[in-house]
Amino acid sequence: SLSLHADGFHSKWSTGKVTTHPRTYEILRIDATQERIVGFVWIGHAAVVPDAAPRPDWRERTSTVP
Repeated sequence: SLSLHADGFHSKWSTGKVTTHPRTYEILRIDATQERIVGFVWIGHAAVVPDAAPRPDWRERTSTVP
């Protein structure tokens, strides 16, 4: 995902029923007795890129252990 982002693409990891549906295995010609789909990585360009959410300063989220 980081490499895709660096090249100007957007991506997301997705799981769900499509990963276990027999038709998915048929379309992709995957033998379900030999391999299992655990997820898909969707790749493309976003129509709209939202502004990044504000992030707290890292010093507010860290502590030191003696």
